[in-house]
Amino acid sequence: MPAAGARRGDGREHGDKVNGIPLGPATEKARSRRAVMGALKRYRIMADIVGVGLIVLVFIGIPLQYGLGWDGVVAVVGPVHGFAYIIYLAAGYDLARRGRWTIWQMAAVILAGFVPGLAFVAEHYTTQRVLRQLHEQEDDQRIRQLDDTTIAGDPQLS
Repeated sequence: MPAAGARRGDGREHGDKVNGIPLGPATEKARSRRAVMGALKRYRIMADIVGVGLIVLVFIGIPLQYGLGWDGVVAVVGPVHGFAYIIYLAAGYDLARRGRWTIWQMAAVILAGFVPGLAFVAEHYTTQRVLRQLHEQEDDQRIRQLDDTTIAGDPQLS
């Protein structure tokens, strides 16, 4: 049974304890992976919402407004898209912070929300990059564990 107040992703730092037992590096890495996957999920949802909103606004709302003089779509979708874009920025920043991206990677994701359809492309490549990074980290961890096991089990290497 978890300790009172101990929740998944509760923000504990290295060296913290649960029920008096110190959290090890493997536990912290698993929590970090869950945090990145959660941030990726939030980013993907917001990228889809912003992408659809911008396409509706640019390819339906603007032509209706300037071609037929009807601004109902722009009046509704415009503010919703603007609000969703702010949440998209926060989700992108959260993913960039957790994934330790460079400023240029983060800027590319942010700018993708300005061009119709580009949010979908950026979301695809971002997802591939994050998943690749997570798999590389897992592979590195497995190799280190095998090295530690080999060294500990071989009297000549100890």
